[in-house]
Amino acid sequence: MPEGKRRGLSRLANAAGLAALVLGGTIAAVLVAEIGLRLAGFGTLYEIYSKPTLFWRADPLLGWSHEPSSSGIYVGPRPFPIEFEASVRINSLGLRGPELPLRATDEFRILVLGDSAVAGFEVSWERHYIALLERQLEPRLGIPVTIINAGVRGYGTDQSYLYYRERGHALDPDLVLFVHNTNDLENNVVLHRMRRIYGKPAFALREDGALELVGHPIPDYEVCSSWRLDARYQPIRTDGVTSRTLCGAQIALADRSALFSLASMVLGRFPELVHALTDLTRSGPRAALGFAAVARAAEPADRSQGAALTVALMGAMDRTVRANGSRLVVIISARDLAELDAQALRRAGVDIQLVERRGATTGLVQSREQLVFERDPHLNERGHYYSALGLVPILVKYHEPRGS
Repeated sequence: MPEGKRRGLSRLANAAGLAALVLGGTIAAVLVAEIGLRLAGFGTLYEIYSKPTLFWRADPLLGWSHEPSSSGIYVGPRPFPIEFEASVRINSLGLRGPELPLRATDEFRILVLGDSAVAGFEVSWERHYIALLERQLEPRLGIPVTIINAGVRGYGTDQSYLYYRERGHALDPDLVLFVHNTNDLENNVVLHRMRRIYGKPAFALREDGALELVGHPIPDYEVCSSWRLDARYQPIRTDGVTSRTLCGAQIALADRSALFSLASMVLGRFPELVHALTDLTRSGPRAALGFAAVARAAEPADRSQGAALTVALMGAMDRTVRANGSRLVVIISARDLAELDAQALRRAGVDIQLVERRGATTGLVQSREQLVFERDPHLNERGHYYSALGLVPILVKYHEPRGS
């Protein structure tokens, strides 16, 4: 063998040996750190924080819903420093809050629909704006008031509409409140979000204005997959190799590694970096592993399409509520309404009530930082308090005794 070739092979062998030594040392250091953290009593990410699917069960109609008669502590926000540890109880109907009492003759009954902003797992029930509203409205109206919380984390307008149409109307509300959130525009065109166990159906908006349910029956989606509607309201897969790989690694480590938990909490001190890393597992190159043809042929629905669909869903919800002898009120901020076709909503007869984003409707100046958690966009106890104050005059206005 020529001397030059022998030297080249020798250098290659030395480099391989060094790489193996470095890799072995790294693995050993990780194992030692993992064992040390375990011995010190440090747990995995989901031993410290609540899983996103806490209280969820598979639902053949809605994708997911609350597990009836369940309870627990909701801890978060992960992976940031813990800001809330709230006790949550789900009643026998699968709704957050106490059991629903028998309806009194003169009772004013309100059903509230929406997502995590309505579910409000970040605060105890006694501090939730729905519980506060009940306590403030009863003396104001002089009659029994029951407000039913049908909010579920992650729901879009479509799931709230389906819930009311198929189940919620049976609760016989006098008034239905739908609390719109800006992420509804995205949720309404999504069928499965990466890292979630459950998928959901969606509605296609046809040229004649009709709404057609698609993605139903709901398939068993891979956890590390992303599905949404395209511009023609057809389901398309939008994940790629990078996002699937990172998703799988994240799930495995979050369930098993105390070291990953510690690293996540350290990164939590740099929220911009956390959000950037999270985004990598939400979307990746669509033209990957067999999805190239689909990616070239179909573009995902954009935000304007989601806005048009949201308006149509609100209109359908309003017609369904009226057909059941109740009244719908959409609670929305001026900023969020600007993304929708407000004129189309009003032409459809949808009753819109504007509130300040994040709850302050009382005329008292409250900054966003005072109403929500530092590392989480949901209302804190102060935010719930001011939300209740702002909603009281709105709900008083809509009280009409039955038979009047």
